[in-house]
Amino acid sequence: MDSINHQIQRRHLFQILCISTFVIIIYINIYPLRIQEELRQLNENGKTGSIKDITKNDNYETPKIWRNYCKSSSQNSYIYKSGVLKIQSKPKTNHKPILKFNKNSLFNQNLKFAYKSFSRTSVEISKSCFFADLAEALSNVHGNIVHMVSFDNNYIPDFLNWLIIARFFAVPPIDNILIITTELGVFQFIAKQDIPIVFLNPEDVIKDFNVHKLSSIQRQRHWVLRLITWRIINFLGYDVFSYDLDALPMKNLEKLLRRYPGTDLMAGAVGCVPHALIQRWHFFTLNMGALYLRANTKIDVLWDMVAELTETKTGRGTDQMYINAALYHLNITWKQSLRLSCESSSIRIQNELTKLDSPVESVTPGGLKVVAIPAKMFCRFSCNIRNISQYYIWHNPRKHQERDSTWLVNSDWLNITRQTPKRGLEWVRAITRSSKLTYLAKLYNNEDK
Repeated sequence: MDSINHQIQRRHLFQILCISTFVIIIYINIYPLRIQEELRQLNENGKTGSIKDITKNDNYETPKIWRNYCKSSSQNSYIYKSGVLKIQSKPKTNHKPILKFNKNSLFNQNLKFAYKSFSRTSVEISKSCFFADLAEALSNVHGNIVHMVSFDNNYIPDFLNWLIIARFFAVPPIDNILIITTELGVFQFIAKQDIPIVFLNPEDVIKDFNVHKLSSIQRQRHWVLRLITWRIINFLGYDVFSYDLDALPMKNLEKLLRRYPGTDLMAGAVGCVPHALIQRWHFFTLNMGALYLRANTKIDVLWDMVAELTETKTGRGTDQMYINAALYHLNITWKQSLRLSCESSSIRIQNELTKLDSPVESVTPGGLKVVAIPAKMFCRFSCNIRNISQYYIWHNPRKHQERDSTWLVNSDWLNITRQTPKRGLEWVRAITRSSKLTYLAKLYNNEDK
């Protein structure tokens, strides 16, 4: 009897499995069509109910759509003119990118990128829409320094908050901002606000992306794409400041950079990853939340080392892990010997407040100059609003809430966007919580005195 019941149970389970599989197959085939229809209706009606409505797009169709846009123009590969957010009217220098649009140069140098197992080759990248857009955007830069942020649909408010800080709070205001997104819907929305932005179709630079046992493929892909993008920007002949969206630039980092001439790499000395390096260096690892990379042959050596370390990897590891590992393999040493522990947030706060008082300079045997900035200037766990005037970067890891003093986006920014005809930075100003911006400025000035 037990045997018969067992057979019946197995038959029922098999039937349930078959039905579930059928439903999943139907969903996979119908879902892209449903999203595409919603996007069509959204474009026709112009009605939006949420941030996801504004930027909704069919991810299944994005590569095909983008290739069609590329092929439709013999002049460029972008829907809206690519560029960088530059407002200040300073004269353009004679600096020219190394490549301009000489794609053969990229192929001839056989540039090595991180994660060879799934990154595309130099020649494939040089023929991509992203490469053309990026080169075009950089050709609009005043000088040779660009400030880069990248994000997707989940971080539009965070991006807006970062932009408000960068343009309306930082002194002097940050210019030459390179904005990159991996989602076509986000690209279209931001571009329609007359904010220059570059679309990065991940398929332009990576293929067969394979991540094993990771909770967030999106985050892992973000790190991989940043490593590749940083290298392309450097190869094109431009220095890059790169920021996480929660790494708020309270001061313009170009001002800090001028205090350390000849710097090839600058980052905050607040990291605990990779953990093994803290024990070997007796020093903080460098955090990638706010990072400077100078375009020269010395940084090329770093990139080649990153490529070598990730050559056989299939996705595990962050950009922070491999930049620090590359510095270790290039035999960097630190003058200070610190006793550090990263067991808890409270311990990390104490580390930041007590272990390092001023920037530390180090040079590898190959001549790569690295400047590690302490938490008193690039705060992380120890950010304190009372000390706001001393920070260049406010990189508090807590999720931003509207009650936070550094959150300056109006809670009703979506409705404001629908109703206002303003575009560009005027639109950004319209969605800014001006009273909080004023409060933050007063706090900064009073503390500064």
